Amino acid sequence: MKSIKRSHVIILLILILVFIFLIYLKYIRIIQIIKLHSLKMQISQIEGKIDTYIIEFYRKLNTTSKIYSIKKEILKNKLEMANLLENIKDKTYVSSVIKNIIFNSGVKIDEFNFSGFDVKGLRYNNHYSVKVTGQIYNILKLLENIEYENEWLSLDSYSISFNENGLINMSFNLTAYGRVK
Repeated sequence: MKSIKRSHVIILLILILVFIFLIYLKYIRIIQIIKLHSLKMQISQIEGKIDTYIIEFYRKLNTTSKIYSIKKEILKNKLEMANLLENIKDKTYVSSVIKNIIFNSGVKIDEFNFSGFDVKGLRYNNHYSVKVTGQIYNILKLLENIEYENEWLSLDSYSISFNENGLINMSFNLTAYGRVK
């Protein structure tokens, strides 16, 4: 009889241990697994935010370097303008500066002609006839550069047509102003 009770006690003890293990799995381990999964999700979200911040940082860094290069270009253009106003009578120098402005707009020069000059009072005027080809954005950038960025240039007349490639052909006359020494 004693052996039967001992086996019952052992079985009961094993059942209690299995029951405790199942409770551990259900309430403690599963909670730990859920927390682990939640932490992994939070880590992946934080890593995504870090990647976004790194991309934004490099974008801002690029913007800063672009600002510095634009400032350098503005200084260079101001020096060119001061030199241009001094040398407005030299048509080759003026022509090269105007061509540089046109090239910087991203359009292709098809034709560039010096049309003549005149002197009105204290102003010396160089006249040019130009034909360019480019995309609409670049043509608009050229017009903005001529009319708003360079006070010594004036657009006298222009005509625009579209070609088969989807590009714009533009013919215009412009005047470069300077003071007579």
